[in-house]
Amino acid sequence: MASIDTSLAAGQNRPAVVHATGLGKTITFSAYLAAYLAAHPRERGLVLVHRDELATQARNKIHS
Repeated sequence: MASIDTSLAAGQNRPAVVHATGLGKTITFSAYLAAYLAAHPRERGLVLVHRDELATQARNKIHS
């Protein structure tokens, strides 16, 4: 997550994070979103996916 913070501090608005299948993309963005929202309690997050299965997986990870 430090590299995401570094990219944002350098002025990049949409840094890309790339992981191969099974290496924790959902866990990575869930942890980052949780940390960001804890630091910015008046903000909200939006996760867009193209499959119902991915939406359920993301929701479960974010809530855990």
